[in-house]
Amino acid sequence: IGLSDDAAAIHAAVSSLSQMRLGTNTYAGFKQAKDILDSQGRTGTIGKVVILMTDGMQNAGRPAKIVADQIKAEPNSTIFGIGVGPHVKKTEIEEWVSDPPSSYYFAVSAFSALETILKKILAAACPPPPMARIFA
Repeated sequence: IGLSDDAAAIHAAVSSLSQMRLGTNTYAGFKQAKDILDSQGRTGTIGKVVILMTDGMQNAGRPAKIVADQIKAEPNSTIFGIGVGPHVKKTEIEEWVSDPPSSYYFAVSAFSALETILKKILAAACPPPPMARIFA
């Protein structure tokens, strides 16, 4: 659906995705995210955010670090990573996320625990604007 602020459309698009089995091409995922940000990003925005969520290790495609580094090199671009379950290679994901990894990598034991993590990512990616000072 491209970039959208329509929560219902995003939920419908994500719900219709089928989960791949036995193949994790993280490079392709980052490449698609970069292409979307480059072609559909709005000018004048404060930043761009990519959220990687995986339950495995990369085992297909080119090294994801190549395109993750390209995304991170763009001004005000941030990559968050969420490892889900016991088969995640934490050190691999930490190479892809923004620095410091301790602020941008999260781990959960199951998909049911994502709500708490997503709230933390939302707070970090979209901080409220500073309060305006009123001078008397």
